[in-house]
Amino acid sequence: MTGARLWTIPAGAPFAARLVDGLLAHHGDALARDPLALTRMTVFLPTRRSIATVQEAFLRARGGAAALLPALIPLGEVDEDDLDAVGLPFAQGQSATRDAADIPEALESTRRTFILARLVQQFAERSGAMAHGDGGLSPAQAIRLAAELGRLLDEIETEGLDVTRLAELVRPELARHWQETLDFLEIVTGAWPEVLTDLGKIGARERQRRLVNRLVATWREAPPKDPIVVAGSTGSVPATAMLMAAVARLPGGAVILPGLDRTLDDMSWQAVTDDPTHPQNGLARLLSQDLSADRGEVRDWPVDGPTDAAPEEARRRLLSESLRPAVTTEAWRAYGRERRGEVGAAAEGLHLVACRDAREEATVIATLLREVLETPGKTAALVTPDRDLARRVSSEMARWSLIVDDSSGMPLADRAPMVFMRLLADAISQRLAPVALLALFKHPFASGGIATAEFRRRTRLLDRMVLRGPRPAPGVSGLLEAIDGEVGLSAEDKTVLAVWIESVSSMWRPFAERLGQNDVPLSDLLEAHVAAAEALASSDSETGADRLWARDDGNAAAETLADLTAAAGDAANIDGGGYPAAFDALLDGRSHRARYGTHPRLSILGTLEARLTRFDRVVLGGLNEGSWPPEPPADPWMSRQMRSTFGLPAPERRISLAAHDFMMQAAGPEVFMTRAARVSGSPTVPSRWLLRLSAVLDSAGAGDRLEARAPAIRALAGALDQSTHRVHASPPEPRPPVTARPRRLSVTRIEAWARNPYEIFARHILGLYALHPIDADLGAADRGTIIHGALDAFVRELEEDGWPTDPMARLLACGRAAFAGHLARPSIRAFWWPRFQRVAAWFIEQERLRDTLIRQRISEAKGSVEIPIGGAPFTLYGTADRLDLLESGGVEIIDYKTGAPPTDKEVAAGWAPQLPLEGVILARGGFLDLENAQAERLSYWRLTGGATAGEARPVGGDIGGLVDEAEGRLVELVTRFMDPETPYLAKPDPHRARAPSDYDHLARVKAWMTEVGE
Repeated sequence: MTGARLWTIPAGAPFAARLVDGLLAHHGDALARDPLALTRMTVFLPTRRSIATVQEAFLRARGGAAALLPALIPLGEVDEDDLDAVGLPFAQGQSATRDAADIPEALESTRRTFILARLVQQFAERSGAMAHGDGGLSPAQAIRLAAELGRLLDEIETEGLDVTRLAELVRPELARHWQETLDFLEIVTGAWPEVLTDLGKIGARERQRRLVNRLVATWREAPPKDPIVVAGSTGSVPATAMLMAAVARLPGGAVILPGLDRTLDDMSWQAVTDDPTHPQNGLARLLSQDLSADRGEVRDWPVDGPTDAAPEEARRRLLSESLRPAVTTEAWRAYGRERRGEVGAAAEGLHLVACRDAREEATVIATLLREVLETPGKTAALVTPDRDLARRVSSEMARWSLIVDDSSGMPLADRAPMVFMRLLADAISQRLAPVALLALFKHPFASGGIATAEFRRRTRLLDRMVLRGPRPAPGVSGLLEAIDGEVGLSAEDKTVLAVWIESVSSMWRPFAERLGQNDVPLSDLLEAHVAAAEALASSDSETGADRLWARDDGNAAAETLADLTAAAGDAANIDGGGYPAAFDALLDGRSHRARYGTHPRLSILGTLEARLTRFDRVVLGGLNEGSWPPEPPADPWMSRQMRSTFGLPAPERRISLAAHDFMMQAAGPEVFMTRAARVSGSPTVPSRWLLRLSAVLDSAGAGDRLEARAPAIRALAGALDQSTHRVHASPPEPRPPVTARPRRLSVTRIEAWARNPYEIFARHILGLYALHPIDADLGAADRGTIIHGALDAFVRELEEDGWPTDPMARLLACGRAAFAGHLARPSIRAFWWPRFQRVAAWFIEQERLRDTLIRQRISEAKGSVEIPIGGAPFTLYGTADRLDLLESGGVEIIDYKTGAPPTDKEVAAGWAPQLPLEGVILARGGFLDLENAQAERLSYWRLTGGATAGEARPVGGDIGGLVDEAEGRLVELVTRFMDPETPYLAKPDPHRARAPSDYDHLARVKAWMTEVGE
């Protein structure tokens, strides 16, 4: 294109500032004569963010003075208003613009998703493919498939291809998988064009392309006299490249390319066109194919502007050499050998920090950004395509109460209003399962029409007293039943909770009813969902709508819900049970960006958004293969050969664009490059650009400069989470006053007192009890309780009614009653119940063998005695699993154990004093007023239901002596702890303490035991 009006602003230069300075310099005379001269200029820019950047640059260039600016138009979003902006309104009557007025409107993206999802479901029903449940897709699957089809349509429309040509890709040699995929793509080749025709709509990308075509045709008929500029684009979109070519031909046109490499030798430049991963590949193709221009025709912008300093030129040369095409990398040796000084200067201000993992990388980046604020006016930005890293850095910045502007925003699904709505749908669909219900009730928006503080109080009460342990029966009725059956609740609290649950559930009842229906219009579900959320969010002083939608993120959520509701008429009816997952799918890809409250000198940017910006410090994060550059995306619809045949660009083009963005940012004055050696526990590979850069620096003997500052930076970041001095933990030694020390304990707590006194302090003096897990599976303790209950019921019946006709059937009936609703759980029925059956068989056999020796069986015998110790009584109490009055006149005390019973050695040493202490209670007449009763036997019955179903193991030795020794040890223990100087130590003998204890975290056992071990 001889005489083409082509310029470039080099990588690393302040693009927006250079652009504005050049525009003002080129049109300075016109501005002097006419202050409105700028308004007749049109500037096309890559993104809306770049428009804001250029507006700020105009403001700075004019010293803060107000001015009427040119028409700034984002490329790819041209519409009729933009045609007016370039001085070509439809009313002018030119044929081209008159035809443009007849271009159909674009179909809204949400409507497109719903229509495509309906077509996907219809296809699945016809073909029986991709079955889900009854042969169709779930609503969420259909929506996600529709979104993927939408992306394919966008790509096809962007390239200006005919979607019906997809059918031509079917060839006999293709694998059956691709044949089936192309059958599925009949949705877009056959049904979709008919849908658009019926609606009188076209795709948004297609409409943009047609408008650009009309604009170019109009310029050919009547070239505009006013200046038109395209700046900052690489022309990767065909319509944009066509627009750039048209502007380059206009008398007042100017195309300003970003970061064209004008120093690369000619042989390498020729190779660039054939290397789809090279950063200059896109610009090379644009020049040769679309602009028909040579690289030599491109001039520096502005022509008469300031030239860059030698270090900036050296940095660009270093990056150009590092990223040169693979076929000419042998030039590295000569470059490094001949330009050692230049390479060293180029490396100044360029740093690499390799971190251990993603967490350390985020902390390092946050530290680098925060450090900038110590210098007045200095700016910094993180540039990364890694959204997880960006969110991590945002979270790290919160430690300094800094909100950083993230150009990509945060997923709308993770913002408070949408989280509340998702929790509401999940809780109802899971029929008020404890975890889902508490997640909903503990959300800040939940208030249920009453004071928020009171709602929180009731939620805590429900949490502690009702929802701990095994899950209640499903639904509101199950929750009310659990409240009514909770023995720890007062009658007043039961009434309050029951009325509250009834009231709250009435707020979402219409929504819950729709979730339980089949074939429900999506619009009805959305409306009921919003109504339920607003009702539950209402408080005694605010409406739910005011609380949910009033803030910035609430506005975005309300707009999204309005968009979904307006388009839901095009959606197929769905099964209400699939709505929560479908709602999540509809929120995929929607984000929210804070509009205010962000720091003015810090930013987090994607690679495209950062193209025209300039910061004093830039951090390039996530420089690993697969992240930056990204992996070539796997096309779910077409193979690489099929894409090429159809005319879609190669997947590697994304790598070229990413490389260009990297080169633009890495040429800045102060650049920190970061990467993590491991992400999510998996090792990573450094970005190819880092490896190439290191190789070039090594060739010049400057390889160590790149990571010279890394140790200091990592140390500074690591210090953020370290205390300035080390606190040496030591075992706690609480010494409560004697009046607070317990004078009443059970026989089981005496064992805990001997092994771990701190447990007694925490439980019986501080009054701290461990809460059961929420929605807990039944554990070993629960199994023991159930088996104890079954055996207790059987033994009581045995004593009252004698031996039943079928004792096994009777004991199994007692077992079923004890297991209650637990047998509905597959794991309980498969593992616990068979074990109980084996225990029952052993137990009956054992009772038959012992029947003639026993005069009376007393199950679950409760007893207590007062023992004078230290001038005051000490109450010892307990419940014996069994007291068998023997024909010999003695008593056998039996303890059922579903786990391992203690050894005789432990019993004799006093570390397992339960049975001997029950013997003390028995001897003192504390059990059922049995006077002069003595323990003749102490027995543990181990009931496992395993290979050995049960085992009766009597304690050996002199039983009377064991009982007397147990009483003596108890007196000694109580006396010792009545001394106010005796501390309640945590595990004074770790080998004797039972681990773990519910109070280990409170006693910081791990901290001081580690130090003792050191």
